[in-house]
Formats: sequence, C-alpha cells, structure tokens
Amino acid sequence: MAGIIALSIAGCRSKMDPATVGYGLPETSSSRKAPVRLLPRCEANEVVEYPDSDSPEWVVSELFAAALSTGPEANAFKRFAPLFAKVHRTEWVREAYWTAARKHVRTYVTEDSDEDEVVFTVCRRVEETGNKLKLFIGSGDPQRSNIPITLAPNEAGAWKVVAYAP
Repeated sequence: MAGIIALSIAGCRSKMDPATVGYGLPETSSSRKAPVRLLPRCEANEVVEYPDSDSPEWVVSELFAAALSTGPEANAFKRFAPLFAKVHRTEWVREAYWTAARKHVRTYVTEDSDEDEVVFTVCRRVEETGNKLKLFIGSGDPQRSNIPITLAPNEAGAWKVVAYAP
C-alpha cells in the first residue's frame, strides 16, 4: 500500500512547479500600460524606457518621439533633424529618413508609446571602430528586420546618429 501512495504522489505536479509555471513573468500589468513585449528575434531583449539624456539610447528615443509626434510636422522635424551628425545635410535627413521614420516608427516602439513616453527594445549592441556604437532596435513586425542605428559622439561629446535605415 505504501508503494502505491508514493507512486501516485510522485506522479502529481504542484502548480508551483517551475516546469509548469513558466518564467515568472507577469501575464497582466498592475498599471494601465500594456505589458512589455519580448521579441522572438532579439538576443538582448533590453527594454529601454526613460534613458539618460547623455546616452545613445536617449538619441534613439528622441528619434522615435519626433516620428510619433502628433503636432505640426515642421515642429516634429525640427526635433528630429538635429539628432544627426553634421555630415548629414538637413535636406538629406528630410528626404532619406523623415518620411520612412514616420511610416515605420510603430514597428519599433511598444503599442502605448507616444511622443512623451517612448519604449523600445535593444536587441544587440555592436561597438565599432572610431568610438561608434551600432544599436539594433527590435521590430514587432516579423516582415521587418531589427533596425540598425549607428551613433557616435561629436566633438562636444553629444551622441549623434551617423547611420540610420528606417
């Protein structure tokens, strides 16, 4: 009889068993925000929210905030253009990046992001020569790749975009 009881207990699993509970990530949020998404094609899955103003992530946040802007387009572009290194002429930034950035920005930010609060995911960081940093920003669209944005500090030490492919 004792062998039968031991066998039946061994076959039961507790609801607290790690094999059946998952990774402990919340299924709901206590705030009004949607839960942060984990991207399947994203190595680091580093969620960025409220970055320091002297960081490369802040520049990316500002790019997305300008592209998300619902105000006058001229004002939004004035916020967007200065984030690029001096090698990029303002006309080139408008022609090559601005329209595509506005069109695809929702692919790279969380659903509840807006121009005042941008949340995105860094999938990979690659340090390049010349003090450059390439950040791969996660895409929520399986048809689009993770966007590479290359940044470097200017003479004053402020991070600027040197390569961008929205």
